[in-house]
Amino acid sequence: MPINNIIKTDIVCAVERIIRLYINGEYTQSFACSPYNIKDLIIGNLYVIGQIESYQEVKTITVDKTKWMVRVELNKTPTPPTDIGNIQVMIDRRNRSETTGYRTSVAKLRELCHYMEENSQIGKKTGGVHMALLSSGDTHVLREDIGRHNAIDKVIGSFLRSGLDVTASSLVITGRFSADMLYKIISAGIPVAGSLKFPSDLGYNMAMDNHICLVGKLLKESPQIYCGAELLEH
Repeated sequence: MPINNIIKTDIVCAVERIIRLYINGEYTQSFACSPYNIKDLIIGNLYVIGQIESYQEVKTITVDKTKWMVRVELNKTPTPPTDIGNIQVMIDRRNRSETTGYRTSVAKLRELCHYMEENSQIGKKTGGVHMALLSSGDTHVLREDIGRHNAIDKVIGSFLRSGLDVTASSLVITGRFSADMLYKIISAGIPVAGSLKFPSDLGYNMAMDNHICLVGKLLKESPQIYCGAELLEH
């Protein structure tokens, strides 16, 4: 086909940046992410890996978008990073979530999925991001990112910065529940998680072992309750 017959259109791509994180002056890690809600991303990640237990432990957090650098000053000495985070922190938060008496329903989770799709901003423009929504009562926090892990960190971070209780909330996401996604959910103490898709076998086993309510295929005619049905109202 002759080149003149090609229809030219404006190409809109999802924005991605590499952000370096420094804690108390020391470089710790880098994030490939969508450069929005960066403070939420960092705080959520630090919470999930057990580096902080609350936002009150953060003295200052500054974002330099000219150098794509984040500097965090903690009110304590950072703990050495590990590959699997702080296991005791995971256990403590999971146990705390079991005492909140939090309950929801499949119908409410489906409503959250519709809310997430209707209120997407980046996704509607580019189609190149993952979405996560964390909800408690009338509060819904939606975040989008090129990384599905980042989207979860962002909604957790937003809750923490607003003083909201993550252990009495529902999470819905657009992607699948792999083991590393369940690690974040368990570590944060989120009791109920739903997705437009489905879990891996390891993700399912982690949810079962840690008493997480896991629901997949939420916008299909018959959503699948994988485990934790006792946290769902009829």
